Amino acid sequence: TLSLDAAYSKRWLRFGDRIMGFSYNETKSLDTSGTIKIDKPVVFFTFDDWGSDESLENLLYVLRKHHVKATFFVLTSNVLRNPNLLRALAMDGHDIASHTNFHKPMVIRDSVTNKQRATENYDELCDDLKLSYEKLEEVVGDISYNGKPVLQKYFRPPTLAISKMGFK
Repeated sequence: TLSLDAAYSKRWLRFGDRIMGFSYNETKSLDTSGTIKIDKPVVFFTFDDWGSDESLENLLYVLRKHHVKATFFVLTSNVLRNPNLLRALAMDGHDIASHTNFHKPMVIRDSVTNKQRATENYDELCDDLKLSYEKLEEVVGDISYNGKPVLQKYFRPPTLAISKMGFK
């Protein structure tokens, strides 16, 4: 069993905060333990957003040196300006996934009303994710590592804010 910081995950996933559209009972059924059942020792490395050539080359060097694979959740708004950097990540066998194109959190707390509100409607969120995956597909959709495509249908929501609409 890999146990992540349960207090950290509970802090981010509590009823009425950074989560919208779920009933109280639905939020109680969400797994906030931070525990993943596994059979072998492993550490999950995930990176989000986007870096510079220098910072990512340094990171890739360390990952290569230690034979470590990671998942990169890519903010795709700038990917087409530097596609070779993303291809370098993919060709090293790292999983590539979406962190959206525009990095809008699903939910924010309105500073005036102090209530949660969505930042996008369903179609806007779908369009953002579709655009993000189209860009990822264009750059790394043809790359496989050990017979497995590196482009994954994983998604890391910006700021970890989630909504029931976003789950849909």
